[in-house]
Amino acid sequence: MGMDFYQKNILAFAKQLGPKGLAIKNFGALRGTRPDALVVCGMGGSGLAGDIFQNLRFELGVTSPIVIWKNYGLPKLPGEIKKPLYVFVSFSGGTEETISGLVGLLKTQSLRIGARIAVITTGGKLKRLAEERGLPLVAFEAGTLTPRQAVGRMFYALAEVMHATHLITRRPPIFTRLVPRAFASAGKHLAAGLKNQLLAIYTSEASRHIGYLWKIKFNETAKVQAFANVLPEMDHNELTAFDTPPKVRAIKTAAIFLKDDAVTGRLAKKFRVTEKLIRKSGAHVVTLNLPGHSGLEKTWRSLILVDWASYFLGRANGIPDAEFNTVNPRIVGDLKKMMN
Repeated sequence: MGMDFYQKNILAFAKQLGPKGLAIKNFGALRGTRPDALVVCGMGGSGLAGDIFQNLRFELGVTSPIVIWKNYGLPKLPGEIKKPLYVFVSFSGGTEETISGLVGLLKTQSLRIGARIAVITTGGKLKRLAEERGLPLVAFEAGTLTPRQAVGRMFYALAEVMHATHLITRRPPIFTRLVPRAFASAGKHLAAGLKNQLLAIYTSEASRHIGYLWKIKFNETAKVQAFANVLPEMDHNELTAFDTPPKVRAIKTAAIFLKDDAVTGRLAKKFRVTEKLIRKSGAHVVTLNLPGHSGLEKTWRSLILVDWASYFLGRANGIPDAEFNTVNPRIVGDLKKMMN
């Protein structure tokens, strides 16, 4: 079998891990007083850049509040936030929830009292609105990418907006020398043990965004049910679900623990004990150490690994090429038709 677009995009992923390839327009409008908060509006894969910045805010030098909005319209902000920066992110430029927020903001008086706007997209209505209004815009070519495969592009695009507004004083490090091919064998091995199982992905709070990235990859690429949670919170609720006898469970579960070497003390012990208890319950347990010297490096390395794992699991599940390479899988297309 020849190499498909999805594989090619995984192999080329490291090219996204820097600002090269981004087209920046109208950034003069971002100059002025530093915003007192960042509001990132984006759905699905398009919202992941905001999740990464929020969870790695201290590592990346972010001191202002970050609000992540994954809904229609706009969030209601606390009264002390007077000059927010709204960044609307949509890979396709056609995400109705994100567009509704931008259209609503343009109709208000917010821009007159200090709010600013930037847009990140490849095209569509969002790009047209940005160009018509002269809004700050970071655009890039979609090519054969799907939104979940363009996380690097959107992250570094958001970084450019934040740097221009002094929400960060230094740009994030680039990782263009990572070699995605080196992760393929480990991804294939991981996938081999996950077939026909519900996936429960567990991380520490510090790696919450990585767990969510993995969930999305398994959902959209392998087309399997996957859920993400964090320790120690899951021990106060979700753990009890593993107390059900295996013979009465609706479906076999694989618990995937993504361990961070920065986790120490009581939390590290809780990870070990929780793994032991879940394994004792009869569930399949997979434990992986997140590789890398920083939170951002761990994010990119683990993302490449799960790209391969979800791809090979999807292949094992018989997912056709069209479902790998489309932005809108059949069921999502059906949702959009029924919403019209």
